[in-house]
Amino acid sequence: MHSPIREAVPDRRWVYPEEHLATIGPFIWGDQYDPRGAFTLNSDTWDAWPYATNAREALRHQTRLRFNGLGSFLRPYAQWFCYERLQAGASPRTLCRSLSMLVKADAIVLAMGAEALADIAPEHVFQELWDRLALPPDLPTGERTTKAVRVQTDTRPFWLRMQAHFGEPACVPRTVRHQLLHPIAFGRDRSNLIPTPVKRQLVNVLALHRDGIARLTILASPRCTGPLGPLKRLPAADGTEALWFQFAPNKDGPEGTVYISPDWEGLVTYCVEELIAYGDPVRSLARPSEEHLLILIARKVRTAGGKYPTSLVAGLTYIACAHG
Repeated sequence: MHSPIREAVPDRRWVYPEEHLATIGPFIWGDQYDPRGAFTLNSDTWDAWPYATNAREALRHQTRLRFNGLGSFLRPYAQWFCYERLQAGASPRTLCRSLSMLVKADAIVLAMGAEALADIAPEHVFQELWDRLALPPDLPTGERTTKAVRVQTDTRPFWLRMQAHFGEPACVPRTVRHQLLHPIAFGRDRSNLIPTPVKRQLVNVLALHRDGIARLTILASPRCTGPLGPLKRLPAADGTEALWFQFAPNKDGPEGTVYISPDWEGLVTYCVEELIAYGDPVRSLARPSEEHLLILIARKVRTAGGKYPTSLVAGLTYIACAHG
């Protein structure tokens, strides 16, 4: 049985099954706070800063989850999903990106005239919605890039959780076939000062706990001194000399360092040297509380001659902000 809950937009009423209300009710009514007292569950904006592990003040605005962009019945479901993920240790910044993609899906749900989850639950209906989440092919070969399927990729965990908990939608398709960007294309991409694969590889190599499950943040790593900064040579477990990286918070290595496998020494050294080369010339322009860190962060990106989609860039961003 469906129970009418509220008027979301003129001439439209969202309805929710009684059995769903036991889960999503607190995100519709009342003034219940999250366990850390940061926000009420039914508010338009959540300041999830207390859930940002080892985050920096410069990124605080990126930890605010805004739900007022959701105009359909999906809103309390989205809040419930984000709440679950926060309690499980998910990054607020990652949830912000997923939420922005869910807003795009929400707009399609509104256009379809759906008033309840049951309206999009049938396999053929959800397949229509799913197909509309992918952009047309954007490669000369008629294939799609990862950008064209980003809404599908970023919202699929949400739909799968809905299916697992509520039994709807009936089927969540796989992300449509797409082509990963070739490394050469990354090299030609000038939208980032430091290529995305370089940043990702450095995080993959360094920012894992010893159990290989939970990630730490590399943003807290110090600059240290010298041309290699946080890299140093120390004895390994077998007594031989090895490369170590100064990490913060430390990973129980000697002097708060993390061991670098010989197979990865070249890549890690390259990444660190690039970060230092970009950061040192403008280090004095960083916040006093952050100028000692390896990676510098700017609040806004205003670089002449280029457009950067992310505010997480090193070094030259500060030059542009200071002289732009």
